Amino acid sequence: MGRCAGRIGATTGPALLYLTGGLAWVRLQDGVAPFSPPSPVPGSLSSKTGTGFTWGGGTEVALDEHWSAKLESLYVNSGTSTHVVFTPPVNTLGLTTAEFKERFVIVRFGLNYAFN
Repeated sequence: MGRCAGRIGATTGPALLYLTGGLAWVRLQDGVAPFSPPSPVPGSLSSKTGTGFTWGGGTEVALDEHWSAKLESLYVNSGTSTHVVFTPPVNTLGLTTAEFKERFVIVRFGLNYAFN
């Protein structure tokens, strides 16, 4: 995942509480994983780059003069995708589509060092 975002916050002593938001892009892979031989049903995987937005918040706490720790949570929405769903048996006219919402939450922890 990549993002171009800003953040705004307030300090409370050694801690910074902040909100963040901006653009996001993610590599998405979907489909059916290949079955092991001798299965007659081949796999079908596709990849794409989804673009959308992200928002969230977190805190960054100074541990000493150079070190700080960060904990944040991000919501990412990269839109929706529509896929053809084959109903058994394969190769009949019973084709339908399914829509998938490409949204997820990321929680991350970081340890930072400042060279000042």
